[in-house]
Amino acid sequence: MYRLLIVDDEPIIVDGLLQLFSESELELEIHSAYSVAEALECALQVKLDIVITDMRMPEKSGLQFIDELQLLWPKCRIIFLSGYDQFEYVYDAVKRNIDNYILKTEDDEVLIAAVQTSIEKIELERSIQTKLEASEKQIEEIMPLLKRDFLDSLLNTNEIDHVTQNFSIVAHSLEIELDEQWFIIAGQITSDKSTNTQDLLLLNEPMKRDLHPNVIVEFFMYHRDLAIWFIQPAKIQGIFYKDNKIKWKTLKEYTKRFLESIQENYMLEKNIKANFVIGQRPVDVKLIKEDFQKICDYCKFISSFSENMIIIDQGKTNPFYHIGTEISVAQKWKKQLMVLESEMSEGEEKKAIKMIEGLFDQMVSNKYSNIDITDFLLSISQLILEFLRNQDLYQYIIEQSEDNLQKTLQQLPIIFDSKEVLLFLVKAICQYQAKSREEGKSKVILTVNKYIQDHIGGDLTLTAIADFIHFNPSYLSRFYKETTGRNLSDVINEVRVKKAKYYLSETKMAIHEIANQLGFNSPSYFTLYFKKNTLQSPQEYRDKNKEVKRV
Repeated sequence: MYRLLIVDDEPIIVDGLLQLFSESELELEIHSAYSVAEALECALQVKLDIVITDMRMPEKSGLQFIDELQLLWPKCRIIFLSGYDQFEYVYDAVKRNIDNYILKTEDDEVLIAAVQTSIEKIELERSIQTKLEASEKQIEEIMPLLKRDFLDSLLNTNEIDHVTQNFSIVAHSLEIELDEQWFIIAGQITSDKSTNTQDLLLLNEPMKRDLHPNVIVEFFMYHRDLAIWFIQPAKIQGIFYKDNKIKWKTLKEYTKRFLESIQENYMLEKNIKANFVIGQRPVDVKLIKEDFQKICDYCKFISSFSENMIIIDQGKTNPFYHIGTEISVAQKWKKQLMVLESEMSEGEEKKAIKMIEGLFDQMVSNKYSNIDITDFLLSISQLILEFLRNQDLYQYIIEQSEDNLQKTLQQLPIIFDSKEVLLFLVKAICQYQAKSREEGKSKVILTVNKYIQDHIGGDLTLTAIADFIHFNPSYLSRFYKETTGRNLSDVINEVRVKKAKYYLSETKMAIHEIANQLGFNSPSYFTLYFKKNTLQSPQEYRDKNKEVKRV
């Protein structure tokens, strides 16, 4: 539904256009104003989509009005009405990107066609904008995952050109130059509570905020407990770049001191102990695989220390450690659990069940160790238990489950180690989530319908209804149509007609009183409205109803 404002200082023109568009097939929420001041007041209260306005009015011209209106609603489509076919008016209108310029002497069909054209332009703009916003949002949301997959690919292939081509979006978004060298830094944290991804993300804040402006930094969340930075000096004459040469030793020493300051600040402010490993040498896309494996092994070594505020420089001999192990690449199932959680939240039963089947097949076919299998079962049990924190969902599971599952839920610790049990739980959770989403939709529809019934004589504009249920107006219109298969305006019309029929047949209210009760500005407009919907006037309906009752 689109919001149309009609502005003219001649009431007969405004009232005539109100009637014209009320009787048209266009889905419009119509507003009217008899002066520029009244029109601007309306614009402050309602987001306008289309404005039909006179060119010449006493207080301000239509052009002056549009200049102010477009400051409020820049995308509002404008149609000018004028009794003058003069070049200067048309020229001024064109300069303001006006949709149409129509003479008042032209047929009604011309004006209706102009509004239809404006609606089509709005729909096209919204479609393009929606696609752009969806693409930007999607890229923004998945960029951390894309960056992690990009880093994974760099670490697991020798075909670098193929990786950069497949991840061109990521490669072009990086701050560092991939064709140049950089240092790798790995970061871990320990605290009194379990490792928190948010705490790791906080470590990146001082990196972005306080690092020397001539040092470029790229951040990756590699795992939930491992953060990675690539740092690279900008080729700007100064402390890290002199005589066309990069001062790698200077950069590394500065970086160590900077990381020490991060450790101290986070220990004092948040009781978080941060550990860092700095790569042995500057690397590029060809060297990263070998050096990254060594860095990850150093990170494992650090975790064995009871005191955790350590900075290891791989370029220097470490008296406690000799690298002799290979990197253990993150198991694929850890990534798949994140996708599984999303599918379960959306109530996608078939997709979730397929993922559970695949995860168990993966456990068997890859011959994972007992430790890895235990890690998997603990992780998926934790995922299930997060859903079961919802008391209604928990009760739903209990009502459907057998005694053996109920016993499991009463034990400590709760671990789901059976494929059959996990399949049952995932299926039940998906069914509950899908049911809850549908019930939520039904509650919204019931609330809207009740609001219409309770306010049939008041403000039933799309904006008013949307404000009541805290929805975006455009989204509410689409949501209602998609959920019920009916336009909101049709439902409002149906309720109004039913109420009108009731008042006409069951009460002795005068027709002008009924018109006022149902929110019509004038009895004549109510008569036109009723006749359009019932093919008879209010008086004709009342008289026929009386005859039926006599019989």
